[in-house]
Amino acid sequence: MAPRNQDEDAKGHDSDDTVQTTLRVSQLSNAELVPDAGKVHIEPAESWGTGIINDFKRTVGTHWVKEVTNFNQKTIAVTLLMFISVIAPTFTFGAVYGKESGNRIGAVETILATSWVGIAYSIIGGMPMCIIGSTGPVLAFTKALIRISESLDVPYLTFNAWVSSWLLFYCLLSGFFDVTRVICLADKLLTV
Repeated sequence: MAPRNQDEDAKGHDSDDTVQTTLRVSQLSNAELVPDAGKVHIEPAESWGTGIINDFKRTVGTHWVKEVTNFNQKTIAVTLLMFISVIAPTFTFGAVYGKESGNRIGAVETILATSWVGIAYSIIGGMPMCIIGSTGPVLAFTKALIRISESLDVPYLTFNAWVSSWLLFYCLLSGFFDVTRVICLADKLLTV
């Protein structure tokens, strides 16, 4: 057996310390590791509608004004990057939408929807760098809507418009009544 040098002894000693520390940590309770572990803290409720009004005041006319007035080489580069990063998936998902919906929604409609939603979200949401576009779950939801509209024998575009209108109504309703503050009850990961 070859003799061990000092570096190997130090590595062995470090691994022993790590094992001992791991054993000590595993013997601690959650309350000792994280104060208030497992307890859900919900922000106090705001009166009806004040959350939407406060968000609107905080974002509209504040964040995006600086972005619009700061026109230089960097903003041109970022704009082109955003355009390039959004246009390829938009074409791809638009082609799939066209195939799935019998060309009722295609690449042109997807590009138009992506552009106006992106502009509105960047102005109202105060997040000019957010990439808005079609995703796989939205495509799966659209495919399900197509199948449901076909089984109910109703026009797909009308059915999609009504579903989208109801979704907008429920989102505004949940924002108005400040329901979003209780989302931490739906997922324990948000409470840690």
